[in-house]
Amino acid sequence: LRGQLLFLKGRFAEAAAAFEKELTLWKQALYSGANFVVGSCHYRIGRVYFINGQMEKADKHLAKAVALQQRFLESKKRRIGKHYVQYDEQPRGVQLAKSLQSLALVRWKGKQYTAAASLLTRAVKLRREHLDPTHLDLLRSLLSLAQLREITGKYKAAETLYADLLERLQKRKRPSLAMMGQALKNLGDVYRRTRQYKKSEQHYKKARSTLNKAAQFKKRDVYLAMVDSGLAMVYVKTNRAGEAEALFKKAAGVYAQNPKRFSSGLVLCKVQLGKLYLGTKRVDQAATVLQEAMNIAKTHMGHKTYGYARTLAELAKVHLAKGDKQTAAKHLAKSYQVVHGQYGPNHPRTKRIRAQVEKVYKALGWQDKLKALIQ
Repeated sequence: LRGQLLFLKGRFAEAAAAFEKELTLWKQALYSGANFVVGSCHYRIGRVYFINGQMEKADKHLAKAVALQQRFLESKKRRIGKHYVQYDEQPRGVQLAKSLQSLALVRWKGKQYTAAASLLTRAVKLRREHLDPTHLDLLRSLLSLAQLREITGKYKAAETLYADLLERLQKRKRPSLAMMGQALKNLGDVYRRTRQYKKSEQHYKKARSTLNKAAQFKKRDVYLAMVDSGLAMVYVKTNRAGEAEALFKKAAGVYAQNPKRFSSGLVLCKVQLGKLYLGTKRVDQAATVLQEAMNIAKTHMGHKTYGYARTLAELAKVHLAKGDKQTAAKHLAKSYQVVHGQYGPNHPRTKRIRAQVEKVYKALGWQDKLKALIQ
């Protein structure tokens, strides 16, 4: 109880110490059900470390929680003294799902996408079994798993999960308009990435309408900016450059209010504006806005992020437009190394950058350098 109170007050270091003390006491307990309670203690400690940004410690405790709770759940009877008793599986399955979800988020933060997806899949399965079909915890798991599938380029799986989520949300007596708007926006992203622009536009517009109807919630303006930037990219692909430019600038204005926190969104808008300017032969404007994106990426994101790599790739196109293939090649090589390191060789983002690298390197006659780079 003391640990919970300290946690609610935001005194995370003290909360962790209290939970650690509780864990020691439970480990001394003799009855077999203590294993599950010990697992729950590990879960609480892991959550505190996660919120406090101590990911290595969070991973250790949450992994222990999952292992202990899974072991307890696998047998439906437990011995107490000389007797075996049947226990209620439902609350233990729900608690295990919480531990799985939390561990998945830790692994996700560490870019261990395959491990995170496996854990989330297990969490979704348990929540389907033990919770109401429209329970918010199940919906949150579906949303997280769909987002992870989208990030890893598994768009068909992501589309199916988002559609399932939206169907369940619509069945709720009081649907979460914030979650519904987010799911609609994300499904719009999937359709855009799979070049289904008509569907994408429809979902972005539905997302905007839904988010505008929602009661004020944290980061609503940011979600609306995400919708605007996504819709702007659809407008670019459907030859509506003027409308696209206006939406990119509108979204960038929202992100610029806190460039450190929303650096990825701000960089995205500026990169897309650079692409738009380059596509309409405004090379100097493209160079200016892309340099702004580069400065933001360097300052707030770092040299090993996709935002930084994407900016390098677009700056390379500016140098190509100016006839400077060597500088373009250097930018593309750095971009490729970052993207390949993050996503591996088979992700759509890696393939796109690799195709650009191959084109420029071959034009320069750098076949040996190309071979060394892509291997």
